[in-house]
Amino acid sequence: MSENTLCLNNSSLSIENLISQLGSGYCSPVPYDTAVLATVPDSASRCKPGFPAALEWLRKNQTNFGYWGSSKPFIPWNLAINTLSASIALKTWNFEEDHDRLAQAEVALHFISEFLQVSPPTTVVGVAFEYILPLLIQEAKLVLLNLDYSIWELHLEKFSGAKLPSKLTAESFQKPQKLHHSLEIFGRSVNPEFLEPLVGTHGCIGGSPAASAFALRLIRTSQRENKIISDYMESEVQRYNGGCGNVFPNIFELAWSLEAFLRADSQTLREHLEVSVKKLHQMCVPLCGFSTTFQLYDSDDSSVALGVLEEFNQKDLDDEKFLLPYFNGTYVTTFGKNEELPSISTNLHFVGRLGKWGDPAGHEAVQKSIEWLIENGIDGNGNWKQDKWHLSKFYTFYCGYFALVDLRKSLVDITVQNILKEQNEDGGWGKAAGGSTLEETAYVVLCLAHAYRTRMPALETALLLARDYMNTQCACVACSMNHAKFWIGKVLYTVPLVIASFVAAAKIAIKQCNLNDANANVIKSSDLIAIVK
Repeated sequence: MSENTLCLNNSSLSIENLISQLGSGYCSPVPYDTAVLATVPDSASRCKPGFPAALEWLRKNQTNFGYWGSSKPFIPWNLAINTLSASIALKTWNFEEDHDRLAQAEVALHFISEFLQVSPPTTVVGVAFEYILPLLIQEAKLVLLNLDYSIWELHLEKFSGAKLPSKLTAESFQKPQKLHHSLEIFGRSVNPEFLEPLVGTHGCIGGSPAASAFALRLIRTSQRENKIISDYMESEVQRYNGGCGNVFPNIFELAWSLEAFLRADSQTLREHLEVSVKKLHQMCVPLCGFSTTFQLYDSDDSSVALGVLEEFNQKDLDDEKFLLPYFNGTYVTTFGKNEELPSISTNLHFVGRLGKWGDPAGHEAVQKSIEWLIENGIDGNGNWKQDKWHLSKFYTFYCGYFALVDLRKSLVDITVQNILKEQNEDGGWGKAAGGSTLEETAYVVLCLAHAYRTRMPALETALLLARDYMNTQCACVACSMNHAKFWIGKVLYTVPLVIASFVAAAKIAIKQCNLNDANANVIKSSDLIAIVK
């Protein structure tokens, strides 16, 4: 039972074709969002599933061990959310053909609960995990899943302090809020009549397929219908062969990919980015920031996007007005000043953007954010810690290198020396997924290539080894969909066009380093066709 992949017309894309698709919002399908959709009844009859293709996707993507979700890396909370939700979906309709699958899942959930028991209390978990897990346990009881609930209740005790608003009023839905992204955590307490203001022209609520599917379920069970949401969910299952993505990452996909290509430092490549840069600029809402599918503005997206636009001399946007409202006096939040768990990468992107204005000592927000990062983002050995949005510390290293290379060179040098010690024998970087991964290696290579070109010639051997590793791995978009899932949403997911872009950019960056080849730093347009194959 293998996970479906996203099939593009040509999986071995040229960079020109890859760049042209940026902003389309491709995301790996995940069991959690697919499972929520699979519980939605038919518009004409509440006694049958409204999206049978979603049920079929769940059947095809249960692993041989009975759980749902990627085990590379093996993250218990991720497997718990995916497997509980998928099991609830199958049990909701209780088709005879699914009884054996459910029996397998119940055994798998027992082992997952034991792994959760021994997870460190400091483990970074998914978005709204403290609310989603209790809700899923409650739903599992309602559909009579055969679980040892005494063990699961022990997990719930850890979140006894997590309180939702006791009553949702119509005012709760008049303007975008973070809670709308996880609307499903409110269960039956949501009045379907309140949902209309949240539905965008595209049909997605809160930038979340799961929240949208939940809303449609509420609407249909109240004998109503919403064609806009229904059409959106139909488009999701068609796009992913029955599955659903975890987010709609169009701005993220554009901004992060363009940033990666810019850091390859190739003038020839820059010439191919103009159209995508204009597309990114159009996603900006004046005086607010960057947002399309969910009108809740995001300092992380805004910092990266503004940096890309600055590189192309599009200076009609005011960075301070976009970004400073997210600074709370100590650090920067991603969505609002009430966030309990700040993001290391969000703060690094903020520093990298506003720190470019000159000496950060003259800019209080940048200075204090750097102080917070040094105290909270780096361990005692000078290594970057894991971020709340990404499982791999190599991603945090990438963000830290480019944010601080001109502001804290001595600190950056320490992190570079530490990262060299973690290069694997095959030339790549990575450990959590069982060894080197293309994604993690690309993050490191972009940093080392920049350091090599500017001031660290001793990095040549490490870059040669990395080049050899990357040349042995498939970097096509379809394979990127099945790579290890490191991005953290409600569950783990991946964004294949972003990964393909980083890998392509890293390969170009190495070529620019002129390693053992007198002509290696000359990038021709024809090179861009084969670089990602």
